[in-house]
Amino acid sequence: ALGGSQVCMHVSIRHSQPSQTCDMAASLLACALLVLLTGSLAGAQICEKIDACSCKLDNDTVVSLHSLANTGGSYGFKAEREGNTYWYNPCFGFDQGNGCDDVSVCSHFQGQPAADTYRLGNVDPDSVTVINRTTVAFKYTSRITYDSEVYVTCDEEATEPKFLSLGTDPDRSSRYIFSLTSADVCARHAQCKQIDRCSCAMDDGSGNLNLHTFSRPEKPWEITLGAEVTVYYNPCVGVGANISDTCKDASVCLKEEGGIFTNMGSVRSGVFATDESGDVILAYRNLQDETKTANVTLVCDPGARVEPVFESASINEGHFSVTMKSVCACAGSCMFPARTCEGADSCSCKMSDGSGTVSLHALDNPAAAFKDVGTSSGVQYTFYYNPCSGISVGLDECTDVSACAYNHVARTYNALGLVQPDKFTPDQDKLIIAYSDEETRTSYNLTLVCDVTANNPKFSFTGTRLQNAYDFMLTTKCACADECQANVVK
Repeated sequence: ALGGSQVCMHVSIRHSQPSQTCDMAASLLACALLVLLTGSLAGAQICEKIDACSCKLDNDTVVSLHSLANTGGSYGFKAEREGNTYWYNPCFGFDQGNGCDDVSVCSHFQGQPAADTYRLGNVDPDSVTVINRTTVAFKYTSRITYDSEVYVTCDEEATEPKFLSLGTDPDRSSRYIFSLTSADVCARHAQCKQIDRCSCAMDDGSGNLNLHTFSRPEKPWEITLGAEVTVYYNPCVGVGANISDTCKDASVCLKEEGGIFTNMGSVRSGVFATDESGDVILAYRNLQDETKTANVTLVCDPGARVEPVFESASINEGHFSVTMKSVCACAGSCMFPARTCEGADSCSCKMSDGSGTVSLHALDNPAAAFKDVGTSSGVQYTFYYNPCSGISVGLDECTDVSACAYNHVARTYNALGLVQPDKFTPDQDKLIIAYSDEETRTSYNLTLVCDVTANNPKFSFTGTRLQNAYDFMLTTKCACADECQANVVK
């Protein structure tokens, strides 16, 4: 193999008892790591692959590299050894030099021209194997000459990820061995990634938890704690004002003796979390009085198909907790009518499920439109976009339009779509806004990605579907229903 020295004499990935003798010319640290990682593998357990960078163990916990992946099209980690350079990125492919395109592992060997790189592993690993209680091995092939293994080790004390080259497998010189150590790769129960206020997607690929079916603001669910104490609960849009003005923006509303109402959890505060036992919890807090909180533990019960069953309700020192059993707490088991989004103007629409209005008004700035550089059909373009009001770029080609493309080769501007969208279409956890321009016969789709933590919007060109049909993505908190109002970000 080009440039890959063996790390330890007689130490093999497949040996059940690794030798304690190390090549003195090799890195002692790398040798020690390889000996530790390649201990007894007899009867090795398989970590069931979920996707390209995560797997599920026998105890239903998940090892995931998603948080370590570079999503911007480049590598995430780089290591050097004996003049050779290695690059790695889990989950998503990257290009490097003239020999690595859409790979997870790539190398450049000492003495080779700078542009000559070699693919060591495709994006999707062949398998993931359990090495010991803290380490799993992601095994990649390139389908050509070389392959690789990345030993992923959990270290709760690690403050930042560490990626090392450990040389080559002594029994197979074309296989390159690496280690990746991080606190972020420690096995944990599957997390439920928030989609909106009352639905989330399990990151083990098992499906979504969806409470939209149970949203009924004018007749919220009643949970009785005693003769004079009732808790009203409504996910998604909160309790209706007909119950109490105090609770009109609350998902969890406490009614005590004497008709006293207390907001125990604002609808906009709902956050999905997973506890140590793997249960998914929908946690709320009163945004005006954070001493008032509520937890709704979701328990999968295929038998509770019509109405949810509430159990173990209690309230103590300003905290309300309850268990909700339902088929809708079973991943991928609860469906609800297809959502629509009725356009209110050029950059906002109202969701049919009552979750609120998606508005881009707060992002409107024709003087400083969103911009991204991308390549289509081998030609480099700069793309411009602005919601709500039109932009004017170049001379007369792009005047009062929602998007424009500048061709760096022809040095021309082309309008992509008018200001008024053709339609707003919800697509699972996203919202697609379709634009077109009949005069230029161009069109584009803008996919809005809701991320309540994305205070700084990210606009990107994602490709072309057909000739003169473009795709873009905008990730922002304003893609979340009712997070942004006209000219105001909450």
